[in-house]
Amino acid sequence: MSQNVPTPQIYGTLLELTRELKDFADTSGLKAAFDVEGNAYIEGNGFVEQLKKENLVRNHELKAEIRGIIAKHCPRVQPSYKQ
Repeated sequence: MSQNVPTPQIYGTLLELTRELKDFADTSGLKAAFDVEGNAYIEGNGFVEQLKKENLVRNHELKAEIRGIIAKHCPRVQPSYKQ
């Protein structure tokens, strides 16, 4: 794997977003994947999206891209409101 891929940052951002959005989208099947060429991917139920290399540099850009992938591919769930 390439040294240029911030693996811990990608895993951390994905974990943070899955926890943050679990009440609004089905994020249970999401995982990060990497190939030998240094590309990073978000995989889910029935899809694989490659992360743009230019977004791997800044955390807020990475977070926005992963959030967009979740919005595009993950089904919405009805939030449960606690009384």
